[in-house]
Amino acid sequence: MSVRLRNPPSDYRRSDRLHSEIVCSTTIIANENANWGSSRRKVRQAVEFLRRQGFPFSLAVAEYPGHAGELATAAAVGGIDTILVIGGDGTVNEVVNGLLKTGRDRLPRIGIIPAGSSNDFSKSLGIPQHLREACRTILNGRIRDVDIGQAGPYGFCSASCLGYFAEVAARSLQMRGYGRSLRYVLPALGVIREMTTGWEMTVRTDGRTFQGAYAVLLVATRRASGDSRCFPFPA
Repeated sequence: MSVRLRNPPSDYRRSDRLHSEIVCSTTIIANENANWGSSRRKVRQAVEFLRRQGFPFSLAVAEYPGHAGELATAAAVGGIDTILVIGGDGTVNEVVNGLLKTGRDRLPRIGIIPAGSSNDFSKSLGIPQHLREACRTILNGRIRDVDIGQAGPYGFCSASCLGYFAEVAARSLQMRGYGRSLRYVLPALGVIREMTTGWEMTVRTDGRTFQGAYAVLLVATRRASGDSRCFPFPA
């Protein structure tokens, strides 16, 4: 797909966000539906703050699941140097997969302004969770390389899992009418109640094979998953 990107207007009207004759080397891909649909205010605040700092950018808003990845693919093909993601872990994951889909050796850099419910990946990188501090990190921060894992045809930034965590996450998507904690606590209790012996798995690693019933299989590129530090990677 192709997208015409623009510098956002001063009043940030939804109807004309994607129309412009100006294309910048930095594109913001924003997900107003992140954090269960409550991130629209953060998107507006981040856009206005960066504009006041004189930071040039174009703006594209993800309108449906998978759209952030499509926008990232179009941005990379269009020669964009930097993509700023305003959203959560899901939005970042879509953008990364959209970039990997291009098959290009040289890909845009990614900056993150956290606006999701967990923001695990940005936390693991030490990115400030306060909006203005995250924006200042974009303006003044440094560039670092990170590893991307692969599960089948898909890439992942921080972790990919099977078993208990994956089942809880899948069920939490159906809990939109509940508060943040209950969205995960209730599915977790349900999975624990139903789980008897775990999931049968065969896991092959470098030189070893594990076979049996396991509650969780978690493959991570970072030392932390969620708020827990649990992976003994060397410093």
